[in-house]
Amino acid sequence: MAGHPEVEVSDRAKEQGLPRRINLVRSSPIFVLLAIVAASVENYANPELWWQILSGRQMLQAWQPRLHDVYSYTAYGHLMRDDEWLAEVVTTLCYGAAGVTGLLVMKLLCAGATVVSLAYALAQTGASARVQRIVLFLVALALAPNMQFRPQIFSFAILAFEMALLARETYCGPSRSLWLLVPVFALWANLHAGFVAGLAAMGVFAAVTGLADFRRSGAMGRGLVLCAITLGCALATLVNPIGLQVWGNVWSALSDVLWQKAIVEWQPMLGMLAYDLRTSLANAIVDCFVPLGFFIALAVFEALEPSSDDLTLVMIAAVFIVAAFHTVRFSWFAVIVIAVPLARHAGTFAARRSAIKGEVETDSGFSPAVSVALILALAWAGGFFTGRLKMKTGFRYPAGAVAFMKQHGLHGNVLSEFSWASYVMWHLGPQSRIFIDERAETLYPDKVLKDYTTFYLGRPGAERVLAEYPQQFVLVPPMSPGFAVVARNPNWKLIYHDNVASLFALAGSPAASEFPTPVQGTSPRTFFP
Repeated sequence: MAGHPEVEVSDRAKEQGLPRRINLVRSSPIFVLLAIVAASVENYANPELWWQILSGRQMLQAWQPRLHDVYSYTAYGHLMRDDEWLAEVVTTLCYGAAGVTGLLVMKLLCAGATVVSLAYALAQTGASARVQRIVLFLVALALAPNMQFRPQIFSFAILAFEMALLARETYCGPSRSLWLLVPVFALWANLHAGFVAGLAAMGVFAAVTGLADFRRSGAMGRGLVLCAITLGCALATLVNPIGLQVWGNVWSALSDVLWQKAIVEWQPMLGMLAYDLRTSLANAIVDCFVPLGFFIALAVFEALEPSSDDLTLVMIAAVFIVAAFHTVRFSWFAVIVIAVPLARHAGTFAARRSAIKGEVETDSGFSPAVSVALILALAWAGGFFTGRLKMKTGFRYPAGAVAFMKQHGLHGNVLSEFSWASYVMWHLGPQSRIFIDERAETLYPDKVLKDYTTFYLGRPGAERVLAEYPQQFVLVPPMSPGFAVVARNPNWKLIYHDNVASLFALAGSPAASEFPTPVQGTSPRTFFP
């Protein structure tokens, strides 16, 4: 491979006699760009996008990251323990600068940082260019459905950067670069609670490396350094406006069983699989079968090419796989973590097979021209050139009901379906306030969370929730458990319904008197903004 344009040989690698490593960022930038576009190909508005921009506007107007709620009636005036404040400000600035185009640029930059970091990480494995391309592209496609306009995209980018540093430490030997993670974690803790995943990865790396060194030679120096870095990363997460409360938010999200049942993506993977198989095979493929494919692939290649040189990375992957079975949200992080050891063992397997057959590994089959054509096609299909964002397939917002309320000047406290709350806030607030929204664990008291879950699931006590809180309207999907609770309550009257949403008003209220019979409406397709 001497003189091959795709080979990057570092001075460090030469000194240590390490194999020459192929870096796709330098050798195949067009393919890396293709992977970035593939990771960004699905562009749709998530339920919390409206709230992120509203929150960001508030913070920019007040010029401070700590705000008191003005959008709900169950926690009005409460201080928000916002651990994603910086992501919300960045999102708002991008939207304010260039509208939807600004959001698309922000997302492309995060996807680019994720893919480039992973490409660098894969380069450390010594795998062939072909194996690296296959793994990188598959990871990009796997992340695409979840690479949306949410704070988690910052976590994807930072976790991929962390894995690049850990891969370098594993395959190229100790370096001081891991200390970079300390300031990175300080930034991460202000962007998204996914920093807990990164800290878990660093903790496993330090523990496994330290134990392996001690068992092999009795040395403890490197393990102690890695533990110090891990401790530094943990302490850095406290550099945020809410201090220790950032960990309280994480604990609430991970430990609240009732809340996890109400939010689909917090379900265990097997529970999520059962749910998706009942509702949507496409969702089952995206949410469960794709990450399961990565889990199985790593297990197969690890069994075919066992090695102890990257035990740390394999153990990190194992921890993330277990976490993914606990809650499907971690499956997105697991795919990123798995990519590095998967490329390593798949690359070793491919090289051994070629050696047995007496073949020389080549990089045939890659066409820059085809990649450019695919980039343009994916950019067009992903809506990169449009001024609005579509909704996720199968997800509808109560556009008809909200338009009905605006047309007739209906304002008041609205107990709405959780994932509709940001949409209601955007279009009806602050004159109308909501019961609960995506700020669940950062704003609302535990009682509000439990009461909403009780109502949402139609559990015993749901009628009490209707009587205890001062809502004037209830906005829920037809035939949902919440709908059944309100429909059988004589204190509430249906005033509007369509195939997406049903709107109830308090019996005897002006709204109920104005519409003695329910208005049958239609709910148009919803776009952001």
